[in-house]
Amino acid sequence: MINHTPTASENVTISRQDDALEIRASRTLHPGDEILFSYHSQTSRFWVCEYGFLLDENQYDDLDLSDEIEGVVQCKKELLERLNYWGWEPF
Repeated sequence: MINHTPTASENVTISRQDDALEIRASRTLHPGDEILFSYHSQTSRFWVCEYGFLLDENQYDDLDLSDEIEGVVQCKKELLERLNYWGWEPF
């Protein structure tokens, strides 16, 4: 398994070879070392929704999940409005 890293701490390079990917260590790896590679640059919203994890630090950070949450609870909108949970703005 190759873990995502948003920083320059990648320790492998990946290239396409015919119908396969070639993964090579860019430095000596020792037992227990994580294999790290940047999948691509995305917001925290993307990582949470697509892969279920949140990075400690992300320079592309944006974690507004309003659209996703509204889509999930849309079928309960009437109940949530009646209970004053729909459209609540804390500020």
